[in-house]
Amino acid sequence: TAAAAGSVAAMTIMWPVWIISSMANLDNAWLVVAERARQAGTCLAHVLADKHAVGQRPVTLVGHSMGARVIFYCLLELFRMGEFHVVDDVVLLG
Repeated sequence: TAAAAGSVAAMTIMWPVWIISSMANLDNAWLVVAERARQAGTCLAHVLADKHAVGQRPVTLVGHSMGARVIFYCLLELFRMGEFHVVDDVVLLG
């Protein structure tokens, strides 16, 4: 029973440590930037879909690193919106 008591004590200590270590990802810079890239991609899609802001001609999008993620999410949103002839070419780098 001493081993069981030691096991319970270890689990009692480890549970809060696990919670705290998993919460460290909440403010992780990469996760924050990735979420902002998703939001920026959605905003870019709505701007590109607005014919008064862009006009009738399709655009070419070029993005590197997080810009590539922005374009990726932009294309997903344009697909959801049914706007298929807004973007002519896409170049994703890195």
